[in-house]
Amino acid sequence: MQDQTLLPHWLVTIMEEWLVDSWVWHMKEITHKWKQDMCKWERDIHKQEKDCEEQVYRAQLLVLEERHVALKRIVAA
Repeated sequence: MQDQTLLPHWLVTIMEEWLVDSWVWHMKEITHKWKQDMCKWERDIHKQEKDCEEQVYRAQLLVLEERHVALKRIVAA
């Protein structure tokens, strides 16, 4: 009688292990994708910060150039 339940028990055990393994694999994939998305998000934020800093720098440079031109006109007059 015990031999008759051994195979079904074994199959259930194998299926449970397979289910757990597939769940773990799926969670690893989700985690990996999440990490990739976070890295991309961080790179995008860093790029936006750099772009903003560059715009501020260019605006300051433009102001200095305008002042320089104005001073040259005053000196020339």
